[in-house]
Amino acid sequence: MRQHVSRYEDLLTTVKKRKLRWYGHVTRASGLSKTILQGTVQGRRRRGRQSKKWIDNIAEWTSESCATTQALAHDRYSVSGIYTIFPAGFADGLRVYCDMETDGGGWLVIQRRQDGSVDFYRGWVDYRVGFGDLAGEFWLGNDNLRTLSDSSGSWDLRIDLEDWDGNTTWAEYGNFRIISGQDYRLSFDSYNANSTARNSLANHNHQPFSTKDKDNDSHNNLNCAEDEKGAWWYIWCSDSNLNGIYFYAPSHINFQGIIWSSWKGYSYSLKKCGMKIRRSMDYLQAA
Repeated sequence: MRQHVSRYEDLLTTVKKRKLRWYGHVTRASGLSKTILQGTVQGRRRRGRQSKKWIDNIAEWTSESCATTQALAHDRYSVSGIYTIFPAGFADGLRVYCDMETDGGGWLVIQRRQDGSVDFYRGWVDYRVGFGDLAGEFWLGNDNLRTLSDSSGSWDLRIDLEDWDGNTTWAEYGNFRIISGQDYRLSFDSYNANSTARNSLANHNHQPFSTKDKDNDSHNNLNCAEDEKGAWWYIWCSDSNLNGIYFYAPSHINFQGIIWSSWKGYSYSLKKCGMKIRRSMDYLQAA
């Protein structure tokens, strides 16, 4: 019983630390005020009764990332699924898919390919706003990625890959962000040397995003997105192409598939891939 009361107290402390912005989210979502929240915690302590559902709801309303959602109410939110978070810049919240299992959990999934059910050969507007199904294949949207990047703290990027024999690998990058501006330029500061996939994103760092109808790459003679049937941070053109065409077999035309060249080369299209971001451990520990 003391353990449950402690969770209320921890939750109140967390909400206090986030101050007015988090209180605002709680009030909008539930009609609860700071006084009611404090009174409820005190009342639960006096009566010795706990409402797990109440804790879980407040935890979701006050969470700014998948990692803080998991930390605030780990019982209900230890399962991967769709949640609403309230990072800076999203006054009404953002619906996201949280991976609560991979490498300790707390990952916000920004892209998933798994069965070819969603067409990824799309134009600029679709990639700007996002498309697909959070429970299946999707792209979260470049506007959302840029706004998340502008929020406080830093993010790690993890990329998970699977071939057609069930083999898996991953790569991780530090201080991932989409730089403010209209071309959604990719930026990251480091590559995790413990990654089991070699680095096929290095040449794409600091490159703008390109689609079939918006050619921002450095190639003088062609549009890489059109040539490789995808949308990515192309240069001349790519070492990776995770938004390429979904082929239902590993072999395909060079470059025109789900490519991570340093693992399987340029003519092997992967079965599955996922991109996800998580607040860096340094930020979470300091928060």
